[in-house]
Amino acid sequence: MLYRFVSGDVPIMIMLYLVFWLWARGRVSLLRQVAVHDTPVWNWIGRVTLGIVLAFPVWVTLFDNWRQLLGYALSPAKRWQSDPFDTVLTAAPIRDITLVLLAAGLLGCALLYSRHRGSIPLAVMWAAIGLACIYFLNPIRIRLDVYLYGTQASLADPQPIDVGFILFWATGLYALITGLLAAGAALLFAGVALPVRLVYWLATRGRVEQEAPVYQVFHRKARALHDPAAAGGETGPPTNPESVG
Repeated sequence: MLYRFVSGDVPIMIMLYLVFWLWARGRVSLLRQVAVHDTPVWNWIGRVTLGIVLAFPVWVTLFDNWRQLLGYALSPAKRWQSDPFDTVLTAAPIRDITLVLLAAGLLGCALLYSRHRGSIPLAVMWAAIGLACIYFLNPIRIRLDVYLYGTQASLADPQPIDVGFILFWATGLYALITGLLAAGAALLFAGVALPVRLVYWLATRGRVEQEAPVYQVFHRKARALHDPAAAGGETGPPTNPESVG
């Protein structure tokens, strides 16, 4: 039972949610802006995207396999090496749903990134970092998974010191897998975000009224600073202070 847990996908899912929680703690105002304080259409896009992002780890953990997904970083001839635990290959219809959810989540994130003036150089930088991490760290992850596979006998009749040692370094392995999943997501995100950002910039260029409300407020404040008479006391739509802070 213990071996099945440590070699399964549940610890990876827990680590992913922990990382997301740590990331979200300092970005409450951004999440509110995305989900509540924008136009109805963009709020709908934000809520659907957040829903997909939050549900995706549960879907993969219950119906797919994280290590098999990491296998897409390898050539087709070596893809089997990504999961040394003799797990049954995910059925094609389930994998198709996984890929559709992934594509929908990436597109939603790219749209929100464009809406909130995401930087193109930053996306390129994260893609380069993600590619380097996958190239250098995924082979290490595979070797560690093979070592974890070899602990089956030790965990069948576990001793406390053995369990403590295996769980200690297995936690590091889960952190490495989480980092690789984030790196892969950054790489895929950049591939989607760059063209979406360009299209959004071309569509809204010079049209302040189509920007997110928080940026409309910034424009009005900048106009008032440069020309108070022209501003005429214009205050703009009410905005949550956290969304502009």
